[in-house]
Amino acid sequence: EESILQSSKELENLEIPEKQISVQDIGFVVGEDIKRTTPMESEHVPTHQPEPEPLKQEPVQGLAEEPLKKKKFKLKIKPPNIKGKIFGFLDRFGKNEKKVPKQKKLIILGIGVLVVLISSFSFWWFYPSATVTVYVSPRTLDKKTTIYIDTNSSEVNTSKKTLPGKLVEVSESGEKTTSTTGTKVVGDKSTGVVEIRNGTTPPIKLSEGSKLFAGGDLEFVLIESASVSGKLSPLLPGTDVVKVEAGSIGAEYNLAKDETFKVSNYLRADVDAISTSDFSGGSSREMSAVSEDDMDSLLEELEEELSGMAESDLGDQISSDSYLIKESVELTTISRDFSAKEGDETDTLKLSLETKVSALVISKEDLFNLVKNILANDVPDGYVLRENQVKIVFSVKDEDDGEYELEARIESNLLPEIKTEDIADKIVGKLPSIAKDFLVSVPGYTRVEIRIKPSFPGKLKTLPHVVKRIEVEIAAER
Repeated sequence: EESILQSSKELENLEIPEKQISVQDIGFVVGEDIKRTTPMESEHVPTHQPEPEPLKQEPVQGLAEEPLKKKKFKLKIKPPNIKGKIFGFLDRFGKNEKKVPKQKKLIILGIGVLVVLISSFSFWWFYPSATVTVYVSPRTLDKKTTIYIDTNSSEVNTSKKTLPGKLVEVSESGEKTTSTTGTKVVGDKSTGVVEIRNGTTPPIKLSEGSKLFAGGDLEFVLIESASVSGKLSPLLPGTDVVKVEAGSIGAEYNLAKDETFKVSNYLRADVDAISTSDFSGGSSREMSAVSEDDMDSLLEELEEELSGMAESDLGDQISSDSYLIKESVELTTISRDFSAKEGDETDTLKLSLETKVSALVISKEDLFNLVKNILANDVPDGYVLRENQVKIVFSVKDEDDGEYELEARIESNLLPEIKTEDIADKIVGKLPSIAKDFLVSVPGYTRVEIRIKPSFPGKLKTLPHVVKRIEVEIAAER
């Protein structure tokens, strides 16, 4: 549509010549052979003739008989208004995007797509990071040795396996309550009155606390002394009436009247006793009480908690390059208070404890250097001893004037000597499957874990294309 409008505007600039032009004037020959025409006649053809749009006019009749009148005309062409068109396009685009020509929309869309593609590619290429953990089969070393810690020295003596150290202390206090597990039977003792009968000739005297027995194993005691005369006749024994109490609590001591009792060490045939009334008042019940185990376990648990708190507080006091020997932690009780004693009737037991905790501290670097020196002849070629692969278990054997003797059990995993930066260079930009195929060649390889962030789908899920974005770790297979 714009091209048609432009053409119509250009036609408006044409001027019709006043004089009519014949066909001969513009180089045509009428009724003659073109070969006979002189060169001079062909020179009337204009050297520069514009190609205007055809004008509407009546068909020419009798062209040979009535030549056209010659008329001069001028072709005026206005230069395109480029500035106006640009501003007009921008104005139309700003007012209504739908008026923008389809070609220009495609260009804008293409630029937008190109920007998105470049941004996405840059993000995929430069942003991702990865952690590659290669697990290898380690060689293990297990060795026992004696190490000395001297709190009065500041120098390392490798030949004597002596390290300088210091003793640090903190105070800890706390409370703990537990439920009692012990039991106690409580109740009342049965009481009654008996008549003691003496069938022997000599009189007998029984002191307070003398024992009587009924039913075989039920024990009673006199709560007052008794004096029994000898027998008055073969059929009439000497007698005395006294009060008796059960030897223990329980309803089983409640006996009926006329129950017979054995008296102390006398034979029943010679001396016995008989209840003159029912024995009553005996009862028993089971109650929760403090046992010795309750007290011991509560003390052990609270001491363990305070030791853990002390380790944490001691760790806050030392620097990151220091090593706290946990096995040297020693707890000293300053005060201890139980809420009840053994045997007391109660459902709970509370302990308040105040302690002082001390421990040995040494340098991590000094310790690791000493371990390397101790294991120097045990590490095979091609393997390396790493600090994070060493575990030491201590036990304190003796202490003399600030010098501590410790038994150390050194457990270490020796890993193959591998340059992680070389591995990163080999797998940069590779698919995980291809990277795994390469990592199989690592000495002692067992498996690998590859973690990529962010994780892209399909073939886009590659290791980072920037080697610095890949972290390679060598770990011992457990």
